[in-house]
This record gives sequence, structure tokens and C-alpha cells, in this order.
Amino acid sequence: KIPCYMVNKGVEEVAKIDNVTNVLVIDDINDSGKALTEINNMLFEFDGTVKYAALLSNEGSSFTVDYAGKYVNKIEDPCWYVYPWEVWWQLTPGCCS
Repeated sequence: KIPCYMVNKGVEEVAKIDNVTNVLVIDDINDSGKALTEINNMLFEFDGTVKYAALLSNEGSSFTVDYAGKYVNKIEDPCWYVYPWEVWWQLTPGCCS
């Protein structure tokens, strides 16, 4: 069994990580690095291995992930990705009308 902790509304869930030795923190977008830095600070005293991954990582981010699905450079190309789960209410016919 692999423990899974969802952090949807803030990083408070990170404090619940206990009795595990390896943690993989996954974010959809590593833009400025602020969210991952905050999580990393909360895991400072964690006695185990922590790795970070992002589906999309901005090369100008203040936080460097261990794994990324794709790297982008927002200075060279300011376009940004919008994932389906960010606009689900707009994609569902009759929803939120």
C-alpha cells in the first residue's frame, strides 16, 4: 500500500505525512516555485527522501524539481497551459449556467 496525501486547499495536509520513508511531491505546474518551496520548508525535518515532480516546470522558477514532464521558459514564451481540471465547469454542458 502506498500512502497518498492530496493537497488541494493548502499545504496543511503535508503535516500529516508520517511513518513513510520516501515522499514524491507532484504538482501540475511549477510556475514561480512558491508552492513547492512552502511544502519543502514544511518537510525540512522529515526523516526520509523527498523528491519533487511537476507536469510542467518553468525554467525561471525559484524551485528546481527533480522530474518534469516538460520544461518551458515563460520569459521566451509567455503563453501558459490550462489543464482540463482547471476549467471543468466551462467544459461541462449546462454546468454553472
